[in-house]
Amino acid sequence: MEAAGGSFCGQFPVDPAFKVLSLEYSAPNPDIARAIRRVDSVPNPPLPSHVVAIQSTAVDADLSLAMGVSLTPGRHTSYLVDARALQQSNSAAVAARKADGDKWGPACDEMFRGCRCVTGQEVVFYTAVKEPAGEVEGGEGSLFKPSFDGPAFRPSWGELSGKATGVVACVLQVPIGKETDIICAEYDNLVSKGQFATVDRFGGDHTVNMTGNALIQNDGKAISKGYAVAHRARVTSNVYGKANDVSLQRLAETVWSVVEKRLSFMPAYRDLVITEQGKPFMLGATATNIISLTENQGVMLHLDTDDGVWTIILWFHRHSGIIAGGEFVLPSLGISFQPLDFTIVVFAANTIVHGTRPLQTTGKIIRWGSSHFLRFKDVNALAQLGAAYGVDELDAKQRDQLEEVDAANSKDGVGAARRVASCMAAERKAAIEAQKAACVRGVVMNPCTGRMPSLLFWQVWRKPPALAVRANAVAGKKRAAADVDFCGA
Repeated sequence: MEAAGGSFCGQFPVDPAFKVLSLEYSAPNPDIARAIRRVDSVPNPPLPSHVVAIQSTAVDADLSLAMGVSLTPGRHTSYLVDARALQQSNSAAVAARKADGDKWGPACDEMFRGCRCVTGQEVVFYTAVKEPAGEVEGGEGSLFKPSFDGPAFRPSWGELSGKATGVVACVLQVPIGKETDIICAEYDNLVSKGQFATVDRFGGDHTVNMTGNALIQNDGKAISKGYAVAHRARVTSNVYGKANDVSLQRLAETVWSVVEKRLSFMPAYRDLVITEQGKPFMLGATATNIISLTENQGVMLHLDTDDGVWTIILWFHRHSGIIAGGEFVLPSLGISFQPLDFTIVVFAANTIVHGTRPLQTTGKIIRWGSSHFLRFKDVNALAQLGAAYGVDELDAKQRDQLEEVDAANSKDGVGAARRVASCMAAERKAAIEAQKAACVRGVVMNPCTGRMPSLLFWQVWRKPPALAVRANAVAGKKRAAADVDFCGA
């Protein structure tokens, strides 16, 4: 299917009456697999009652303009989601996750069966509450937090028929072209050089490769091996050295640029959450410090509560074969989809429960799934260490510490190495604590709680167009209200 800028690989018309349960890929091009649809006759459930499609093109256009969303004309659907019902559905997804434990089980499977398939489509979800922005009820656990002092903390919003609105998720189909070629080449480069640390999650049921700038000593639950691993890869590689940093930065910035073209609020989000002290520890000019990569993996439903507001996930494929299952699921939004070649989802991963169903493959097909995200605790800690030791000297200090740990391991064994590493971790912790007093922060945090607000929209606030007024002028007041009102809301 041709489009400006290249082919939309795998973007095909899907019969909305049926779910897509499996996909067949052929790979005449060794770099990028092409998707061919295979639809099984399984009924596609309707959307849940708290999610409605925006029927008015005028309302859709005004929301897109106000929120900085640019999807493919004529190929996207916009949905409005009741915020309070979304919270309830999110709680139900968390309960299903707890009921099943570390693996997909009956509770999560039942929830998945109720999700509507949007494979191959471009969709955006706007959440809404009845109260106008600025008067929204807040409180602990609320999607909409109380307003902070100053515009930097105020969520971006529009007002649609008396409802405050904002983006929570967006699914994109990226045209195949120069940018996707760069992304594939850089992933191949990193994988071929083994520049990822492999770790397990969910009781060993999920293997993930991690790379980037992280400080595991600052966060005991962090799954990356930490900044030391990234540094070790740089200083111990006899061939590649710091060229790996260049490759990783190029990958992160290219993915970011692809998203930024479609979601213009992303630069404002980056500029608001990353301070000057935090910038040296990001991957280029992005709000990403860690990249994960999985191969043919399912991932249990979860929330990324310690991450920044927006997470970017992209998928691409290699070789030929059939993939059955493997749907990405956003149960509180009532949707799932089979990731195609260069499907990207940008969503509030610290607020919306999400996961990937287990998949089975036939042939040599590989589905790569990769997350680009901000682990704000790590960036903040690294920024404080940079203030303590000097940003330019931090790499040298890491090198010296690694050499000391390696020497202790060679001389006296693993136990001795661990004791040395423990002392170094205590030293790092003390340096971080000392710099907190100096208010050195790697990211902007909620001044009341000392944590990133778990909410969603970080655009620079501006008054949007009179959305409801325009919609009423186009379709009549009664009809426009019907377009956006929720069933039973």
